[in-house]
Amino acid sequence: MDKVKVAVVCGTARTGSMSLVVANFITNFGNTLENVECRLVDPSKLEIDKSDGRKNPNQEWIEINKWADAYFLVVPEYNHGYPGTLKKLLDSDFDNYKRKPVGLAGVSSGNWGGVRVIENLIPVLRTLGMILLSKDVQFPRVQDLFDETGKIKNKEYEGFVKEVFDEIVYFCERIKN
Repeated sequence: MDKVKVAVVCGTARTGSMSLVVANFITNFGNTLENVECRLVDPSKLEIDKSDGRKNPNQEWIEINKWADAYFLVVPEYNHGYPGTLKKLLDSDFDNYKRKPVGLAGVSSGNWGGVRVIENLIPVLRTLGMILLSKDVQFPRVQDLFDETGKIKNKEYEGFVKEVFDEIVYFCERIKN
């Protein structure tokens, strides 16, 4: 089978967000796996504010969705919810999500690591027809997990992220056969 193409989506366009650091870590780690090809999606580079949802969708986002076999969403928890940036992205293209696996990484400066944002996303992702995985990763106290160069301090997180990639590959292999 060809490599599984995974769009690693940073769920916020907020300047200086640690979510982008986490998304870079996941993308770089995924690209070390022999059966995975990752592409980082930074919504701040997509100019999504110029799009108008499904009436005038962001064409670059649609092309990413056509390319992707699966997703790994890296989502910060803002007041128990997810950012409007991610909602706008997800709502702008229904046609290319169906039956695609989606892994989730919650990001938080607090102790819960984005658990509540992941729970908030579940009904949205189901409505879009995505395949929710049983594994997800939480990055609590994210400001303490990475050094100043963006390297993860605790190598145990590589194992957590690999478990999600393993599930993504498992489902993609079965869907394509």
